[in-house]
Amino acid sequence: MNPPTMARLHEVDVPTLLIVGDQDLTIFKQAAVYMQKAINNASMVIIPQVGHMSNMENPVIFNQTMLQFIGQL
Repeated sequence: MNPPTMARLHEVDVPTLLIVGDQDLTIFKQAAVYMQKAINNASMVIIPQVGHMSNMENPVIFNQTMLQFIGQL
């Protein structure tokens, strides 16, 4: 993300789910933490034993996570 976009994250006003893998690159995990703090009503889930492609590396957990989030809307 570019800095102007990051600076506007506080404007997001919808429930937001951030999903990262615990083996993802540090920069992506740090970005997710930053976005979670900047976006109102954001939640973050860290999926164990996957990298950046959590939807492909562990589709069962990824789909369960998505369905749980959608069910709360």
